[in-house]
Amino acid sequence: MDVVRKEYTSKVDGLTDWYMLHDAGAGSDCVVYLHGHGSHGDQLFTRAAIKWFGETLAEKKFSILSPNLRDNSWMGPAAAADLYDLIKSCKAEYQWQRIFIVSGSMGGTGALIFAVLHPEMVDGICMLGAASDVKRYRDFCLNNGTMPVHKAIYEAITANYPDEAAYAKHSACGNADKLTMPLVYYHGIDDPVMNISEMRYLRDLLADSPRALFIEVPGTHDAPLPYFEEGLLKMLDLCRA
Repeated sequence: MDVVRKEYTSKVDGLTDWYMLHDAGAGSDCVVYLHGHGSHGDQLFTRAAIKWFGETLAEKKFSILSPNLRDNSWMGPAAAADLYDLIKSCKAEYQWQRIFIVSGSMGGTGALIFAVLHPEMVDGICMLGAASDVKRYRDFCLNNGTMPVHKAIYEAITANYPDEAAYAKHSACGNADKLTMPLVYYHGIDDPVMNISEMRYLRDLLADSPRALFIEVPGTHDAPLPYFEEGLLKMLDLCRA
């Protein structure tokens, strides 16, 4: 698989950031992979537990766009603007067709946020172990988080969200009516990082949607990782329905 690292300059504040790219050619569909907290834009190609999925995508002739997005940005306003510009420019340059976001943890949270901000740009979502409301999850990390990572996540979220209006605009639960695209969501029942309630909140809001599929699996935060390919295929089935 040919993967290249490219830089871009944010229109928001001039920040220089980067992304990893695998282009499968004009007319291909693109999977946007958003990394988890504490990782970077190369996670899909370097983390042992998920490298196989990047290879699978390439074998299935998907293009791959994996942006760094300001490291631990939690899809705050600046990161969301960067991703919008990046997808728009790359889709035009490489002549991709559909855009799917496939991610886990912070990346899955970001997928939901971006989808409610720009539903017209997202043709489908597959996510693993995500938070469905960034403000509620921030408060969980502050008041109920028992792991060191919860403190780091709380600090990262507060650093990237300037005000209450931003939290409201970026809430997937608060804007669930915009999630009309195919959506597949896996979550570990005993996840200590992001409680299973995060999935169930959104599941209940989308209970009447024929294009939303919620699957609980045994285990903790990383338990859904083996389901990346299965989730992608289920999402594609929903696209055809």
